[in-house]
Amino acid sequence: MKSLSVRIIIVFLMVALGAGTAFAETAREKAVALKNKGNAALQAGNPEEALRYYRKAIEADPTYANPYNNIGMILEKKGDKEKAATCYREAISRDASLYQPYLNLAFYSFEKGDEEEAENLCRKALKLNKADASAYDLLGEITEKKGGIAEAENLYRKAMALAPSEGKSFFLLGRLSYRKGDYSAAASLLAKAVKLDSRDKGALFNLSLVFSKTGDYQAMVEALARYLALEPADPEGLYLMGAGLIKLKRGKEAAPYLKKFLEAAPDDRRVPTVRKALRQMEG
Repeated sequence: MKSLSVRIIIVFLMVALGAGTAFAETAREKAVALKNKGNAALQAGNPEEALRYYRKAIEADPTYANPYNNIGMILEKKGDKEKAATCYREAISRDASLYQPYLNLAFYSFEKGDEEEAENLCRKALKLNKADASAYDLLGEITEKKGGIAEAENLYRKAMALAPSEGKSFFLLGRLSYRKGDYSAAASLLAKAVKLDSRDKGALFNLSLVFSKTGDYQAMVEALARYLALEPADPEGLYLMGAGLIKLKRGKEAAPYLKKFLEAAPDDRRVPTVRKALRQMEG
């Protein structure tokens, strides 16, 4: 009888453990299905619906990391970056092998000015996934800020090789070339960035700077016209546009831009010079 009782207990424990495992699998499967519905809603342009599905996924399985990361990305796009960062940290705490939250958190830290933390997180992301171009771009920006120009250039080129149809790496390497004084390379790279993304404000602005250095003022004002269509109140863009048009001896066209510059930046150190130039043009 004693032997039979022991066997019954063992069988009961095995059944109980099996049921527990089945329950865990069911919870994860449900969470994955809900997360996938959230992804579909997000792709369809319904972030609020996506958030509901992601939160239901967490309710189904609180240990599932992906929905935390996805919620964070939506919150970041909505401008709630502190809560987004919390979500990324939650994702990492649940699955340290998921690379995306490390990278998302790295961008957040970089934006806040914590470059050391951003670099650590970025390197962790790259250990988990060596094929993400944006990680190399970010690490390149951090490295460039630290003065590692050659290493930064190498990182940008790695990103370009991984994502040749994306403009970010071309912009970053073009900007670096401009800072090095290699205006020919800068013009080529920045033009490629603009070709890949016609609304790349950074590439358009830096391209205008390259043309100002090479004395191609017609190309400069053309780039600035496209830039100001996207950033119409940017003081620097307005000032450069006015200056470029003056170089082209088109003072009447320059005046409106310089007046807008005065409105946009009344305390700028160049205000007296601009006022003098306007008086000369109007006199």
